[in-house]
Amino acid sequence: MSIIPRFQGNAIEVDGGWSWVMWITILGDNTDPLQVESDNIFATKELAIEDMMKEVKRGCDAFHEKFFGHANGEYIDMKTNETISWDKSKHN
Repeated sequence: MSIIPRFQGNAIEVDGGWSWVMWITILGDNTDPLQVESDNIFATKELAIEDMMKEVKRGCDAFHEKFFGHANGEYIDMKTNETISWDKSKHN
């Protein structure tokens, strides 16, 4: 079982703009995820997704630093179940 954080998120239309919502699990499965939502409204879907990805990276880095002493830049996408690295040249 992997303890890499798993994230799944969506940009959503709200109040004439865009925001995001994501679900997070830590223990390698998709049961009982923590839901996180943005309080911000963005002009475009792309800006909402960019902000969401910054929060995913921040959360991943904080998790890894707490449990492993350093951030490794990886997370597991809940939809595809693949390990993803922030360094796009190292996707596996």
